[in-house]
Amino acid sequence: MSPRTTPLRDTHGNSLGVAAPAEDEEDVVPDFPKRKRSSTVNYNADEQLRSEEPSIKRPKQSQKIRGVIIGVWRDSDQPNDDDKHVIFGFIDIHDRLRTRIYGMNRRGEELIGNIPLGPGGCWVTFSRILFDSHLASLNASEIKEYVRIRSEAQPEATEEERQQADTKAVVRARSIIQDIGAHEMTTPPTKGFAQRPSTGRSSQHRQSLPRHPMNQTPSFKAVNAASPATPKSSPSADTKPTGVLLGYWADSSEVRDEDKHAVYGVVGGTDCFRVKVQRVTRDGRYVDGNFPVGAGALWLHYDKVVFEPQLQGMSRPEIKEYVRIRQRDLEHKETDKERKANEAKAIREAKEFVASEGLSNGVGIDQSHQSPTEVEVRHSSRTQTARQQAQAESATTTQRLRREKVEARERQHEKTRKEVAMAEAVVQEAAQQELRNNIKKLNKVWVAQQAATLPGTPPNDEVKYHNGIKYERKPSGPFQGKLVSQAQILCIDGEDFVEYRVLTRPVFF
Repeated sequence: MSPRTTPLRDTHGNSLGVAAPAEDEEDVVPDFPKRKRSSTVNYNADEQLRSEEPSIKRPKQSQKIRGVIIGVWRDSDQPNDDDKHVIFGFIDIHDRLRTRIYGMNRRGEELIGNIPLGPGGCWVTFSRILFDSHLASLNASEIKEYVRIRSEAQPEATEEERQQADTKAVVRARSIIQDIGAHEMTTPPTKGFAQRPSTGRSSQHRQSLPRHPMNQTPSFKAVNAASPATPKSSPSADTKPTGVLLGYWADSSEVRDEDKHAVYGVVGGTDCFRVKVQRVTRDGRYVDGNFPVGAGALWLHYDKVVFEPQLQGMSRPEIKEYVRIRQRDLEHKETDKERKANEAKAIREAKEFVASEGLSNGVGIDQSHQSPTEVEVRHSSRTQTARQQAQAESATTTQRLRREKVEARERQHEKTRKEVAMAEAVVQEAAQQELRNNIKKLNKVWVAQQAATLPGTPPNDEVKYHNGIKYERKPSGPFQGKLVSQAQILCIDGEDFVEYRVLTRPVFF
């Protein structure tokens, strides 16, 4: 029988007319499992194809930034101010202005440098910020309002539009703060809950700024808010320094003159003129530095003041009158233009007043060449007398209070000593009583132990010894009243017997 043949087919299923042996066909399924043949599939082909395709790089996620640019970091290690670390300001959920350092410059280029590390290292205070030129003359409240306004605005398309928006925001922030100050001056204080002025903004719910990333080109403009946020009420103006600005502190630790501590003059109700240093610069920026610490440390000597250019050359009495006049002017609201005009007017009136006082008092010489002590000798004498009286009264009161405290302390100590002595006496008495009771108990126990351990000494006629054998008088038993030795067991003819030796006196029959 010839083997069967089947025609071969090409890959498309067409018959090629070539016969192949039938053994190549596996028609019968074997009972045992077939061995897995080695695969001839090239699995690396897909990988080669995939490797030829250009790899799609994951876009780098843009950094989330809140707020607006207000300046650069003063302590940055970059020599050029334009290359220093940028500072962003934003309003947090508690309606506070926060300022933060970012690891880049204002152009958006990455900058590590000497950026502070660790928790809280990204936050910076006003004294370490070099503000932008349009913000240098604003105080803390005005900068806060500026940040709020710019954060609620839409990003500008060009640089010119951004500069115009910055200028408008500065003007609007100043007007808001001035309106708040005028409202607080005209509104009398009320007891209980005092509602803050609205200034056109609702403050029912405080909300944070949106935390949306910058989806546009990372140019890091001054505004990055995606949509206007819910308006909030403007905060009340910060506590401003009292007095009249005279200049800056000569011993301030700041390098630049515009960053040094401001000095203000005050004329009190007792006609006393003094100068004090404040923790702000002359343009209202916060600065700490080497600000003096302690009670009364902010009051300076007159020689430590570097006066403003318009005040240089004036004598101490003229400066005093200038401060008095400016204090009256500051009670009323004034603009920047009115302030400059009022300062010039106050300088002129102060000089005229001092000159007229000098002529009416018979002093014909120029008081600008006199020493401050000669000009204010009367004021100094009155002040010195009042100071001496106050010091004497204070010393007397202090001594009396000290004496009362010492007496009260001694009384308390004496009372404490008596209480301690009584407590110690009670404790010692109880201890002595306890010791006596314990000794009595121990004596009884000792007597009982001695009675139990010492055997009684028998009389001479109760015990006899002879040839090493002890004879004792039996109080009971068959030998009662007899002197009997210890029993011994004897075995006689296989039987056990007990032997007792008995002593008796001889009896003659």
